[in-house]
Amino acid sequence: IDSLIGTKVLLHLPQMNLDISGKIARTQLKGKAGYEIGIDYTEDSPEYWRECLVDLLPAPGEFDE
Repeated sequence: IDSLIGTKVLLHLPQMNLDISGKIARTQLKGKAGYEIGIDYTEDSPEYWRECLVDLLPAPGEFDE
């Protein structure tokens, strides 16, 4: 999966009716849970949209069972 690093991606966020592009910056195997993929949005995306994405991130403990 490390071969994906540097690949350009386009994500659609229906909550914001927004398409945002970035590059895969890192990957990490999380065992049976799958993979974690970090995407860098700084190159192509306006700062305003990046700030909005931060607002959509879950709060600590929001998804804990």
